[in-house]
Amino acid sequence: MIAGRALAAAAIVGGALLGAPSLRAQAAAPPVEGLLRALDDRFVRGDVAGYLGRFDADHPGALAVLGRSLQEQVDASRARKRTSSVVAGPVMIGDRALYRVRSAVELVRPDGAIRRTVEDAFLATRDDGTPAFAVATPASSAPPAARRLESPTCNYAVGGVDGFLCVALRPQQSLALDAASFYLVGTDIACDVHVQLQRSPADARRAARELAEAFARLEPTAEVGLANAWRPPRYRLLAPADLDSARVIVQVRRPNHPDGDEQVIFHVVHFGGLQHVLLTRGSAAALAAQARPLDAWYESYALLERDRASDAALDQTLRDHLGSVLQDGRYQNLRFGVSFVGPDGWRAEHRGGGARFRVRWQDAGGSQLWLVGYGLPAGVDAWTQAAVDRWVAHLLRARGLRALTEQPAGVVDAWRPFGDRAVERTMTLRVLTPSDPTAPRRRVLHLQLHDDLLLILDGVCATSAAEQAILDARSSLRRPR
Repeated sequence: MIAGRALAAAAIVGGALLGAPSLRAQAAAPPVEGLLRALDDRFVRGDVAGYLGRFDADHPGALAVLGRSLQEQVDASRARKRTSSVVAGPVMIGDRALYRVRSAVELVRPDGAIRRTVEDAFLATRDDGTPAFAVATPASSAPPAARRLESPTCNYAVGGVDGFLCVALRPQQSLALDAASFYLVGTDIACDVHVQLQRSPADARRAARELAEAFARLEPTAEVGLANAWRPPRYRLLAPADLDSARVIVQVRRPNHPDGDEQVIFHVVHFGGLQHVLLTRGSAAALAAQARPLDAWYESYALLERDRASDAALDQTLRDHLGSVLQDGRYQNLRFGVSFVGPDGWRAEHRGGGARFRVRWQDAGGSQLWLVGYGLPAGVDAWTQAAVDRWVAHLLRARGLRALTEQPAGVVDAWRPFGDRAVERTMTLRVLTPSDPTAPRRRVLHLQLHDDLLLILDGVCATSAAEQAILDARSSLRRPR
């Protein structure tokens, strides 16, 4: 099974799927319909602060993410409608009643256009009906998944521990090949799993340290500890020969926080060309009090295959997970029917991220060419020229780029037909390097738009010869119908 589909199907609660409510659960759970109406009303009025104020949050971080998403919807619309209903649950875990909620959302944009979406979320309430937790999850009608989350393409399994709720993350949210969050219901503890490509020779200690330092740059009170040797519990005595793993603990000081200081713990495992990151976050007091279920969760992490050769395993993962095949500078995506031949003599490699696929070509002089395939954003039925224009304009402003006033021969700055159903757009942009504002560098941006896929060729040119090589290569981008 493709790992992304497994994640979307996996809603694991105490080792059992969130399905039809039991009579006991129905009797124990407080009424939730009134709460849903109240939350819908605040969303319609654009009262995000009032919406969040209804919560006595177990997971402040998850609530903050929810608040940002709500505010983005409010800011992007002049009027709103939302109707929410329970589609599964309740399931009782301690004094928390857990529901799966589905919301039909209608946003009226400033230009009068109407965007309709359907959103799913998990909602937990306390025994008095106060909401304690809400997190979005991909809507899925997939059949029941296994008790434990398994990803054969990314070679790991984890979960099936009482008290944890597994929530899938979309690739564009996590910027990873595979990702999920496990929330320990009734606490502020969450355990995240992220899978990335691991082609570089950097060892696990260095990788863990770099992740911790990147996090610390966002937290002024964070103190990064030393990167220490660490083994997943089931491999403490006998680990695969090529397995490399490490741990870094970050202390986050919260002098006036009711729950005291926080800890963020990065566990990094390198094996078979992949990087598995197991990240635990929560208050230090809760982490100490919940040592037993946390130990059980880490004990559940396992490699599905222990004898994978890195190169062969990685190639198989990319083929199965992304549909990607890269050979001698030629890229094919079997899932989306995309093919492209990079500039002659440039070194090609797969790269990670939240897109459907991402490939980079690089020459000896420092020029680069990226091919990125973007699937549909959540809640969008099809890519449109207007949506892409708005996005590209935003990116250009954010990066300080501007189009050349005179375009080279064969380069256009307008949409034009491409084949039977697609359109394309090509631009050449001048970029001023930060180190020397007077030295121009060229950037070639080529877009090909399909209903379900946006293809972008993004080339950064160190020389005029590299620019011409990129302009010549763009004609090889194909997606036959």
